[in-house]
Amino acid sequence: MLGAAVVAIVVAAVAMSVLFLFQSAVPLAYANQIAPNVIATATVPSSCAISLNVFSANFGDLNPGVNSITTSQNVLDTNGGNVGTYIWVYGGNWISGGNSFGVKNTTYSSSSATNYASGTQLTTASANTNIAVASATSSNIWFGTGVPVGQAAGTYSQNVVITNVC
Repeated sequence: MLGAAVVAIVVAAVAMSVLFLFQSAVPLAYANQIAPNVIATATVPSSCAISLNVFSANFGDLNPGVNSITTSQNVLDTNGGNVGTYIWVYGGNWISGGNSFGVKNTTYSSSSATNYASGTQLTTASANTNIAVASATSSNIWFGTGVPVGQAAGTYSQNVVITNVC
């Protein structure tokens, strides 16, 4: 679309040059005639961007059957785009060597200190958190986790994907 606007402006400039070139050759009665206006348009596409303040969260030592009590780990999402966006998330299972436990043991919330059981469970499908991030602002998403009863000892990790959808 921007290319079309540039062409329209160039065409307008050429048309005006031709008008001025022939202006002296036309009778004085027609010297004040002006070519029709050329309307140039350009479209600025809407965009949202994402910048995260951290790329890891550490819940510390949690015994089997214990959870993080609250959504205590936050990620600050900054939208560098020109329109508002919503934070979407999904993740994978927790893994340590050959051991694992489910993605649903991670919860998220729009506020800190949300009781773990009251947070929204993370899934493997991308989900809208309904956490809005206006253009040129930031919002937090908070995470909590729980370790199932009987889980083997180990250092577990999980991939969580955060995206902005505008």
